[in-house]
Amino acid sequence: MMQDMVRKLVKDKVAPRAAEIDETD
Repeated sequence: MMQDMVRKLVKDKVAPRAAEIDETD
């Protein structure tokens, strides 16, 4: 259960960042 939360947090942080990089690139 904890891993699931951590995974979601990581996804929420990485997804937007990847989108930003995609836009900048």
